[in-house]
Amino acid sequence: ENGTLFINAERKEEKREDRDRYHYSERRYGGIKRMITLPEQADAEKVKASFENGVLNLSFAKKPESTSRKQISIS
Repeated sequence: ENGTLFINAERKEEKREDRDRYHYSERRYGGIKRMITLPEQADAEKVKASFENGVLNLSFAKKPESTSRKQISIS
C-alpha cells in the first residue's frame, strides 16, 4: 500500500506431556506487526515471500529503468 509492505503474524503453540507422576502443560501465543517501506526502485507487484524454519524471506524485483531520456540541443 503506497510503497509500504505490512506484515502481520500470529503464533499459537500448545505443549502437553502426561507421565506417571506429573502432568505438564504449556501455552505460548503472541503476535507481531511490522511495516516496511519499500525502496523506490522496488516493484511492489513482484514481491515474493517464503517462510522456512522460522525465517521469513522477502525478495523484491526492481522496476525496469526508464529509457526515455531528455536530450537538449546546444547551439
